[in-house]
Amino acid sequence: MLTYQDLVDVGQSPDAETLQSRLVKAARQLGYGLSGGTLIRGRLASGKALVRSFGNHPDAFAESFKSFDLSIRDPLLTAMQATQGCHVYDQGFYVASGAGELWELIAPHGYRHGMAISIHEFSHAETFCFGVDSLDPIPNGVERLRLQSHLQLLAQHAHAAAKRIHLPSPAVDLNAVTKGEVEALKWAADAQSVSLRRGRVVIASQGQVQGKVMAKLQATSAPMAVLRAIEGGLIDG
Repeated sequence: MLTYQDLVDVGQSPDAETLQSRLVKAARQLGYGLSGGTLIRGRLASGKALVRSFGNHPDAFAESFKSFDLSIRDPLLTAMQATQGCHVYDQGFYVASGAGELWELIAPHGYRHGMAISIHEFSHAETFCFGVDSLDPIPNGVERLRLQSHLQLLAQHAHAAAKRIHLPSPAVDLNAVTKGEVEALKWAADAQSVSLRRGRVVIASQGQVQGKVMAKLQATSAPMAVLRAIEGGLIDG
């Protein structure tokens, strides 16, 4: 089972290699041996977008997706770029999207079923996605909701780390953060920890840190704000 410290460790990854290894470890703690994701800033079809991918994909799978034309035809990637949120795939998803042969290509490598989270930042034409893959179907009911909540938190922390690693660091004035805002950040950190134990995302944590403190920390999500507060020494990790 994931702990809040696992999330913080992912968010504080110092480099791309560490981020990947920590996400692989986290995915395995959730019961999934395959995981991966991508940070895209800019229009993928333009050929000028910044693209940084990570994951423990089998070598043969990576070879299959070396072709840009093949990867851009992937309906899962298209869906994640079009709509943020949770995406679940199986053979039926690919067949319904007119790409059944693509599923036949990736299935032998372990990619038969999966769930992924996509996060959008429209102001930067930015998409971040992270997901897990399996030979077995994604569970239903409470177990599916639990997996989705854990992946949402993991994706938010991984997104914060990927931006810090691959993109220019924003200017942050820690002295401008008030005592009340620090308390709100502490509350948000506690809420994330509770959500892991309960198996659901505590949405209120986002509202608790919205407004001026989000702008001060140049953060686009509650986990990102908390991580920057931890990195700056405003709160304990």
